[in-house]
Amino acid sequence: MIPAAIPSSMERYTITLGSNDAEKTRLVREALEWLGTRVRILRATAPYITPDSTGRTALDYANIVAEAETPLQEDELDRLCKSYEQAAGRTRESDTVLIDIDIVCHNGTVLRQADYVSPHFRTGLHLLSSSR
Repeated sequence: MIPAAIPSSMERYTITLGSNDAEKTRLVREALEWLGTRVRILRATAPYITPDSTGRTALDYANIVAEAETPLQEDELDRLCKSYEQAAGRTRESDTVLIDIDIVCHNGTVLRQADYVSPHFRTGLHLLSSSR
């Protein structure tokens, strides 16, 4: 029997999930569950509600911030997340965001500065740090 390959290193990610749909809380929970079947979720916030930080709509968002690890490289994980968004029915033409999954940090490096400083993400980081 050949032993399974052991990843030489695990990549660490901080990921934000959001939705402003009428079923937003259910949708972010389902997306986190799906993500947990592809990566190891180290910890995650419960869903929390914030106003639209872009100012484009009056719709509130349900958000989750999660820390995860996986042998997947950033581009592989990003493609996986975007394929989930598309399969869930996300379109860029609509103000209704069924699901949005973004990698904000990779191994401690900020990849999406606008998300990193946004109130919805900072709230999630605060919730994560107070749950330690």
